[in-house]
Amino acid sequence: MKPISVSAWHRRVSQKRPWHDIGGAADTTEAMERTLAIAVRHAGDPALMSQAIADNTALTQSRETMLSMGVAYGCILAQLA
Repeated sequence: MKPISVSAWHRRVSQKRPWHDIGGAADTTEAMERTLAIAVRHAGDPALMSQAIADNTALTQSRETMLSMGVAYGCILAQLA
C-alpha cells in the first residue's frame, strides 16, 4: 500500500486532478500531524484556525469525519498553546 502522500501526489500530478479532489478515504494520522503547527499558529483566531485545519486535512483525507476530528483536535491543541 502506498503512503497517502504518494497517492495524493499521484492524483494531483499524474492524474491532473484539482486540489479539492485529491484526498483519500484512509483514516491515517497524516493530516493530524500537520494540525499541530496550524493550531499553534492560529490559536488566537478560532475561526481562521478551524478553516485552515479543515482545508489542510482535505488535502489528504476526504471523509467528513476526519475533517471534523481534525478541527476538534486543533481546538484542543490551541487551548494548550
